[in-house]
Amino acid sequence: MLPNHLLARKFPATILRHFDERTLEETPKVGEPCFANSHYVCLLSNNDAVDAAKKAAEERGFVATIDGSEWDVDYRELADRNLVSVAMLAEEHHGRPVALIAGGEVTCPVTGSGMGGRNQAFVLYAAGRIGRQNRIVLSAGTDGRDGNSPSDGAVADGQTISRAQALGLDPARYLAESDSYYFFRTLGDTLDIGFTENNVRDIRLWLDFGSK
Repeated sequence: MLPNHLLARKFPATILRHFDERTLEETPKVGEPCFANSHYVCLLSNNDAVDAAKKAAEERGFVATIDGSEWDVDYRELADRNLVSVAMLAEEHHGRPVALIAGGEVTCPVTGSGMGGRNQAFVLYAAGRIGRQNRIVLSAGTDGRDGNSPSDGAVADGQTISRAQALGLDPARYLAESDSYYFFRTLGDTLDIGFTENNVRDIRLWLDFGSK
C-alpha cells in the first residue's frame, strides 16, 4: 500500500475545490479526435544511452554486458542485485576487466533535509558494499542534474569509504540525511557535466578490474 501523505489537504483552497467538487477536466485518451493529426517519433531512449555506455566500455577493453533485471526499483535493491551480477561476470571472465551497465530510474525515498539525488544515494550505498575491492561504481542522470543538487551523479571505488572516514565523514549519516551531494563533494567525487539539454533517464556503470 502506498503511503498517504495527505497531499490534497496542502493544496490552496482554489485548487482543492476542483478535487472536492470533481470539476477537473479529464485528460484526453488514446483514440480521441484531438489526436487525429498527431504523430510522435522517439529520437532517443534510455536503451540508446545504455548501449552507448556498453560500446564505450568494450572499446576500452572491458567485457561488458547490460544488466537484465528490472531497473525501476529501490536503489538499494538494484545495487545489491547488481553486485551479485558483477561478481558472477567477474568470475566468468576471471582475470579480465568487466563492466555491468544498467539504466532506468531507481526510487530513493527522501529521509532527510540534505542535498543530493537518487544517483548519488545509489553510489553512496554501493560504496559501502565495495570497500577495499578493485571495483568502481558510477551513477548519473543524463540531463545533467541529480535531485536537488547541482551535480548529475557521483563515482566511488573500493577506497571511497576509508577516504571519507579519514576526513571524519560518516557515510551512514549522510545517506540517512539525504545528503549524498555534500559527502561526494567533500571527496571531490561528484560528476559535474552541466545541463545536457536532453533527458533519457539514468546510467549506472559497474567496473571490476579482476586480478591476475
